Amino acid sequence: MRIIVHAIFLILFAAIQTTWIHAIEIFNVVPNIFLVYIIVVSCFCGKIEGAVIGFVFGLILDILSGEVWGLYALFGMILGFSVANFCEKLFGQKNIFLTLILSFVCTCFLEFVYYLISYASVENMSLKYAFLWVVLPESIYNTIIAVPIYLLFRKIAKLIYSDKGETLG
Repeated sequence: MRIIVHAIFLILFAAIQTTWIHAIEIFNVVPNIFLVYIIVVSCFCGKIEGAVIGFVFGLILDILSGEVWGLYALFGMILGFSVANFCEKLFGQKNIFLTLILSFVCTCFLEFVYYLISYASVENMSLKYAFLWVVLPESIYNTIIAVPIYLLFRKIAKLIYSDKGETLG
């Protein structure tokens, strides 16, 4: 049943990320709902599922963006595993405030590293500009978008997994 839920989210988010997401663009910044979903799933479902979802969603994001293939897949897998491990070991699971903090911090870190790797050959690359006008606004936007994604996934998880006797951890 988990695979079906994740597949539905993948199709829904792929449609949103490629079409409608630009309607809510602010200062040329759009949220990365794939990244937010990876963080939410990792907080709920554990290390292995977080890593698998991170890899699959990252690979689809690589394909949709048409840029460096495999980079978001690798980042997503590492992110999913790391976030789930962090949630399990330090704070427990299913905490919205932890999810929001992790959304902000992980987006800042991953997008900054992605920017460095993707644009390392550009001589006039301004790290200050990239951080202040790309990475930081996207991190804030992802944190805001994390709230409805978290609440939606929590509601769906309660309906689907608790009825079948499954747990999310």
